[in-house]
Amino acid sequence: MSHRSRSNQNRIPLVALVAFGLTGATLVACEHSDDLKAVREAGKAGGQVGGDGDGGKLTAPRYFTEGEDPTVALATTEEVVDSGPSDFVVGPAERTSCGDEPVRDLYTTDPAITAEAEGLVQQMTLEQKVIQLTGVDIPNYDDPNRWRDIQRSRDDDALGIRGYQWRDGPHGINLEAGIDYRTDQPRKTTLKNYSTSFPTSVVQGAAFDFDLARRVGEAMGDETVASGHNVLLAPCMNILRNPLWGRAQETFGEDSFHLGRIATAVTIGIQKHVTGCAKHYIANNIELQRMSINVEIDEQTARETYGRHFEMVSRDGGIGCVMASYNLVNGKKLTQHEHLLTQVLKYDFGFRGFVLTDWWAMPADGLGQGGKSYTIAQRMSIAEEAIKAGLDIEVPWAIHFSTLPQLVQEGRVPVQYVDRAVTRVLEQKLRWGTAYKDSPWGPQPTVTGYDVAEGKITNSEPHVALAAEAAEKGAVLLKNEGILPIPEATKKVAVIGAKIEYAVKSDGSALKTFDFARDVALGDRGSSRVLPDPALSIGPFDGLSAHKHSGTEVIAGNTAAEVGDADFVVVVVGLTSGDEGEEYTGAADRDDLSIPLQWDANESAELKAAKPRPKTLDQNKLVTDVLALGKPTVVVIEAGGVIDAPWLDSAKALVMAWYPGQRAGDALGRLLFGHANFSGRLPVTWPRSLDQFPTFTLGDTVANPMEFNVGYRWFDEKGHTPRYAFGHGLSYTTFAYEGLDVGCGDVTANGIIRAQVTVRNTGERRGAEVIQLYVSFPESKVRRPKKELRGFARVELDPGEAKRVTIPVRVRDLKYFDMTRNDWAIEEGPVEIRVGGSSDALLPPQTVMVRASSN
Repeated sequence: MSHRSRSNQNRIPLVALVAFGLTGATLVACEHSDDLKAVREAGKAGGQVGGDGDGGKLTAPRYFTEGEDPTVALATTEEVVDSGPSDFVVGPAERTSCGDEPVRDLYTTDPAITAEAEGLVQQMTLEQKVIQLTGVDIPNYDDPNRWRDIQRSRDDDALGIRGYQWRDGPHGINLEAGIDYRTDQPRKTTLKNYSTSFPTSVVQGAAFDFDLARRVGEAMGDETVASGHNVLLAPCMNILRNPLWGRAQETFGEDSFHLGRIATAVTIGIQKHVTGCAKHYIANNIELQRMSINVEIDEQTARETYGRHFEMVSRDGGIGCVMASYNLVNGKKLTQHEHLLTQVLKYDFGFRGFVLTDWWAMPADGLGQGGKSYTIAQRMSIAEEAIKAGLDIEVPWAIHFSTLPQLVQEGRVPVQYVDRAVTRVLEQKLRWGTAYKDSPWGPQPTVTGYDVAEGKITNSEPHVALAAEAAEKGAVLLKNEGILPIPEATKKVAVIGAKIEYAVKSDGSALKTFDFARDVALGDRGSSRVLPDPALSIGPFDGLSAHKHSGTEVIAGNTAAEVGDADFVVVVVGLTSGDEGEEYTGAADRDDLSIPLQWDANESAELKAAKPRPKTLDQNKLVTDVLALGKPTVVVIEAGGVIDAPWLDSAKALVMAWYPGQRAGDALGRLLFGHANFSGRLPVTWPRSLDQFPTFTLGDTVANPMEFNVGYRWFDEKGHTPRYAFGHGLSYTTFAYEGLDVGCGDVTANGIIRAQVTVRNTGERRGAEVIQLYVSFPESKVRRPKKELRGFARVELDPGEAKRVTIPVRVRDLKYFDMTRNDWAIEEGPVEIRVGGSSDALLPPQTVMVRASSN
């Protein structure tokens, strides 16, 4: 039989993006593009978009029922209603019944792909099937180089099926790990490994920008293909339950709906080129002792708080891969958790791809050592449990699944379980047309190239510019008491930041130097590390120098004394990868929210040689000393999550820059000098103190309870007042809201509520407002948050301009999990809808009644 079909879905990203409102306020601007015309035709034809590609037809998954036009039904829209100042107020619309959303099919692969996958399975021996379900063979545990070959799965030479070449995300591709399969050389010691370092995921979450998230995902997918890989391990989408979590920087925020929407947009971008892999499923929110930590969670909490975003990225984004996390849930390892992998993820959440272990997540892996002490019988027992639970691939080594042939032969595992997993894996390989060894690496040409000799991405200038845009849109102006933007009359600006030394285990514990005033803050040095080309990177001092006013001088220093006669000061402080990050780097979770003492890189050689060498450099004192000078000062914070510091109240201007990626200086220079406007909003709640959050971890010897209400929902439940609320962020202009209307009096479970509000720029600068929509259930008889986010849109406005913005709310997104019925339910009764620019600054509500039916 022929097995050379090149079926793939390179059109599905835009189909899904527009269909689910993910283009936000950009829809009107792109109304006449060829892509949108193709999408409109796709909606009319049931989601099928054809075209000539490499070796065959390009086919999109069937997201919608024939005849429906998803762009009309579900897209967030905006309309200019006024271009100048006035007392314009929009009155209420006629109170009618809201319409139903278009009926659509759940994402399914093309039937031809499934048939081809099943045909291949029938040709395979048990040993060939195991090739599809594992990484590489078990190494010699005494070989110090066993860690090198861990980023791939094997080819099936007999059938010509290509193995997977994995690359980690989520804010760029980590080219440094593993080996270069072309030369079999270790990448870290022989190649440059440069790729585009975008801002960390929390920055993308702070932008609240669907289109930006999609474009960043597309750029990462492009570089994955260009470098010869076919799976990107992104997006990371764990709830940011507590700011102490070491990997806070890797996710998009604390709200499940916001996280699901942004992750879906990123996924749609990635999967224009390659398979994406959503991680880490589920409730993987504690880094320390992550292999053995046990979390306790009830069914409603698992689905609504820690799982809803995985459902969204499955149903709305068609994600091809989900990574099972290290932790235990209710005493059971995720990799063997049949209820969570099969019942919840594959059935309830509608996930149609394959489930992959995290690296060394299986019990006998034990960070690459435990397999030595596990017997064959133990490994077989674990493999039997895992394959029946719904696990599809074990990585990086075939410690457990290599025993599957024996399990089948002994009758302990029916072969149908193995075939089910292999079919899922092959469907995703065929979906992108990259299944065979002579296939291209992706379904379409890439923007970037790859230098094999140096091991780096080339022609990345468009992506570098996108990284600057993302850093700019994700920076949050927390506070501004007339300090910013830097006045044009300013003669000299001093950029001040500590010069420190730090160490991480993943880099051999060697001390590294970081200068906050000059260097680029890239974030964690664990699996998510990304190495940008230094020639294409720009730090704070260089960025401010490049974007300064014509008559302004910019200087840099590491101490308050170096401010000298400057008449404006930018102080850059924060954390490094030595303070927070993945467990194996040695950083892991933070102990508290403070900025810890650091080793001072400017100390004398004698002090540096001292053992043990004390950490003496206090960044808080640096800020306090600068503020004491009495000069106009802005404090810029670089960190993966929120901090607590004694100067937060006394500083008159605060900027949260997060870990802004390789073009951090560009974004900072443009924003501080006023060439661009701040538009980022906090995707997390900033507490007044750590004790406003629940206990982070109890350790790995007891169950760690996962709370139903997280972030602002927890603060609402407990009556806490944060320092800065979820959704907070200032601008150089001001915005006014008026005329909220939901357009109808009642709606059924299949309906869409189209909330409309007019937003006006009441200031003198162009700016972007992030409109946030929250729902409440005042008569609910079940456990519900006091309010929860269910829509948002980013809108650009000129001075005096007003736009009427429509934000669709699907009633099915108001569902809750009924633990008495063990099923999802839509609760009848009133739903209050509020909109505003922050979770603590909302208009009075409009109410719509949810009814069981339209009769």
